This record gives sequence, C-alpha cells and structure tokens, in this order.
Amino acid sequence: MRLVLPALLSVCLALPVWADADSDKALIANTLFSDSTLDAVFQTMLPVMSDAVQTQFRNAGVTVSEPEAFMQIFLAEFRERYTEIMREELKTTLGDIFSDQELADIAVFIHTPSGARFFAAQGELTQAGFRLGQTAGARAGQEASTRIAERLDEEGIFFTDKSGNKVDTLKYLRGY
Repeated sequence: MRLVLPALLSVCLALPVWADADSDKALIANTLFSDSTLDAVFQTMLPVMSDAVQTQFRNAGVTVSEPEAFMQIFLAEFRERYTEIMREELKTTLGDIFSDQELADIAVFIHTPSGARFFAAQGELTQAGFRLGQTAGARAGQEASTRIAERLDEEGIFFTDKSGNKVDTLKYLRGY
C-alpha cells in the first residue's frame, strides 16, 4: 500500500490538466495584480501622481478647495478603474503569450505553498524593485555621465544657462 499511493499520485500528476483557460487567466491576472501589489505600486506612485495632477491644475490656473480630499477621491476612483483595466488587459496578454496548458500549470503553481508565498510577496518585491531601481538609476546616471558628456561633445550637443552661456556638460550632468 505504501508504494501504491505514491505511484498513483505520480501518474495523476503527470496527466494533462483540463482547466478552463479563461478561469486560469483571471486567476493569474488577479494574482499578479493583487491588492497588496497595487498598494505597493500606488504608495510609490502617489507623490508623482499627486504632483502631476497639481501641476496640471496650476498650469491651467485652477485651484482645488480641498486638495488632500480631492487627491484621495481621485486616487480611489483612478485605482479602481486602473485595476479593472489592467486585469482585463492582462488576461488577453496572458492568452497571447501562454498556451492553455501553460496557463493551467501556472494556476497550479499559484495554489502550491511556494507559488502562494511568491505571489503574496509581490507587494514587497514591487517596493523593493522601486527602491533598487532608484538606487540603480542614480548610480547608472553618475557612472555613465562621463561617457554621456563625451558623446554629447562629439555630437556638438551642449547646454546653456539662462544667460545663453555654455555650461560644462559633465558638471551639469553630475549636478554641480
């Protein structure tokens, strides 16, 4: 009996999964764009979005009586629609990229302890990705600035200040 159960289980696991591809796409899309992942995305995007909206109003000469309340309403409504659109579009994209069997395999993985943990950590991974991206971007900009300045000089591209005076390209790129 001890050998029969593992053998039976291995045969069953090797059989193709007959799953509904649309359900698998929905599961994957909802898992990838989970509330925790979107919390991380919007927490990171909030200052940028807020500044962009306020700049748009300022440029139009419009003021909002309660800017914080406005932004809360704006972001809540925006996020709800953004989530709906992203999940719907992702389902289509998943169908374009993966076969029905691959979608079924991914859906099975989501339901494993490792898959559940991996997808549950997407919010944390998203936040870490933003932090790492900022650090990498700053380092890349500093480390590439010399080569960028050389190439700009080779191409005859330069910067001028408000008075029309030519500015040292490398110093400008490095911020000093």
